[in-house]
Amino acid sequence: METSPDHKLSRADLAAVLVLTALAAATRLYKLDQGFWYDEIYSVSMFFRAPWPFLLTEMPAPNNHPFYSILAKLCILTLGEKEWTARLPAFIFGAFTPAMTYLFGARWLGRKAGLIGGAIVLLAMWQVWFSQDARGYSAEIFLTLASFYLFLSLMEKITAAKAAAYILLCALAVYSQLFALFAVLSHAAVGALAALAGRNPRNGLKWVSLSLAGAGLGLLLYFPMFSDMYSYASFQGKLTTGRSFTPSFLAKVFVGWGSGAGRLYLALPMMALAAAGLYPAMRRKWEVPVGWAAGLLLAFAFSIASQTFVFHRFYIFGAPCFYLFVGAALSKMIDSSRKPLKAASVMAIILIAAGLLADLSVYYGKGKQGYRDARDWVSLNAPWAKVVSMGLASDVYWYYDPSAVRLEKGETPEPSLLKGAAVVLSHWWSVGDYNMDILKFSCGQPKKFPSAGPPEYEVLVFICGDKNDGNR
Repeated sequence: METSPDHKLSRADLAAVLVLTALAAATRLYKLDQGFWYDEIYSVSMFFRAPWPFLLTEMPAPNNHPFYSILAKLCILTLGEKEWTARLPAFIFGAFTPAMTYLFGARWLGRKAGLIGGAIVLLAMWQVWFSQDARGYSAEIFLTLASFYLFLSLMEKITAAKAAAYILLCALAVYSQLFALFAVLSHAAVGALAALAGRNPRNGLKWVSLSLAGAGLGLLLYFPMFSDMYSYASFQGKLTTGRSFTPSFLAKVFVGWGSGAGRLYLALPMMALAAAGLYPAMRRKWEVPVGWAAGLLLAFAFSIASQTFVFHRFYIFGAPCFYLFVGAALSKMIDSSRKPLKAASVMAIILIAAGLLADLSVYYGKGKQGYRDARDWVSLNAPWAKVVSMGLASDVYWYYDPSAVRLEKGETPEPSLLKGAAVVLSHWWSVGDYNMDILKFSCGQPKKFPSAGPPEYEVLVFICGDKNDGNR
C-alpha cells in the first residue's frame, strides 16, 4: 500500500502528537537532575568544559558525540553546569521522539501502529534513560527516524527543500553518534532496491546520491578527529574486555529493547510481536522493515569486522521501528474479525503497558549510577572518614568529591590507607578479585547503590573502621 505524497495531518494526528509530547516531557522531566553516571562525568569534564577547538577536532575517547557536545556546552555556558543543563538537549530530543515515532508509523504503517509504537517509545526504559543522558543517543534516535521519514517522502516526490533538509538531518544524526552512519547508508540500499525493482528507476540514482551525500557530510564533520578515532579503535578499543560481538550479545540487544530491565516475560512477547509485525509492515510499506534490517545488519557487520568493543546502546537507532513493528502486529490483531484475536490484542496491550511501567519504576527507583548518592551517604554516615575511590570510580568520583584519594585501577590499597576510610568503587571487574577480598576482609560488607543499568554500574561503599581508626 502506498501513501499519498501530499500527506496531511488530521486533527487526530495533531492531538496524538500533542498528548505524546506532553507525556514524554513529563516522564523525562522527572529526575532529570539525578546524579551523573560514569560516561556523563567523562563527557562533561573532557569535552563540555573543553575549549571549542578541542571539542571540534579531538576525540581521545569515543565519548565525544560532537553535535551533542556542542549543544550541551552551549547550555552549560548559558545556564551553568548542572546535571539538568548538561542533559537539556537530550531531554528535548527525547520529548519529541514518541511523537516522531507516531508520525512515522501513522504515515507509513497506519495510525494504530504509529500510536502503539509512539506509546511504547514514551514508556520504554532505555528511551527515557537516553532522554536523561548527557550523550548523543537521544539526538541520534530522533534524527535517524526523522531522516528515514524524509527519505521515504523523497522517494515519492523530490523537492529541493526536502532534499536539503534530509541531507542535513542525516549529517547531524551521524555527528550525534557515529553508528547512525549505518542507518543513513541503509536508505541508499532501500533506494537502490526500489530502483532495481522498477519503481521509478530514473530517480534511483538520486535517492542513492542523497543518502550518500548525507552520510558523506556527516563523516566530513568528523574529519579532524579521524586519526584519534583510528588510534583508539585499533589499540584501546581492542583492550576493552567482555565487549565483543557475540550471539549472546546480539540476543541481549533485542531483549533490552523488549524490556529495559531485562524481564523476559516482557521482552520475549515484545520480540515475538515485533517479528509478527514484519509481515504486515512489509505489505504496507516494504521499505520500512527492509531499511531497518539493512541498517542493523550494516552496524552488526562493522562490529564483527572491526573487532573493537561494542555496547548495546550503539544500535539504539533501531529501537523505534522495532516498537512500530510491535504496533503493526497489534494493529492487525485489533482489526481482525476474529474476536479471540481482538481480545488477545487488548490483553497484550495491558500486559505490555504494565511491564513497561514496571521497568520505568525500576529506573526511577535505582537511577543511573550512584556516585552522587554515595557521596551524600558518606557525608551523612561517616563524615569523619577519608574517602578513597577505586576501580573506574577513581576516574570520575572526584567530580562529586574532589578531596577523595584516587587509586589506579587494580592498585592494591595499603593497610594504613584503609584505616578510618570510606572506599568508593564501581565496575567491580576494574578493582580485581584480590582487592575485593581485601576490602571485604578488612571492612566488612559494603553499602550498595544499585543501578537500573547493567549490574557492573553498581556503586559500593566500604566503611573501614570508625572515626578513631584514622588517628591511630
